[in-house]
Amino acid sequence: MSKNIQKKKRKECSRRMIEVWKKIKRRKTMQKKVTTIPATIKKFNQTSINQVNKIKVAAYARVSTDHEDQVSSYEAQIDYYEKLYKRS
Repeated sequence: MSKNIQKKKRKECSRRMIEVWKKIKRRKTMQKKVTTIPATIKKFNQTSINQVNKIKVAAYARVSTDHEDQVSSYEAQIDYYEKLYKRS
């Protein structure tokens, strides 16, 4: 190949690269519009997301001895679980 042809090919390649970079730059500066569609059904059980499911719960309170100190501990445990239940 002659030197002139090589120069022309290099210039052509350079010009193409510049055009590609300009296109990439334009795409980056364009605002992207994203629309989020919120889920309305749970994935595994097909129930509505807004639906409140009640569950059965149980609390376990205990004391290890018959000492009077333990009575207040037992009452405190019961109190804690009752408040927790009422909050939910």
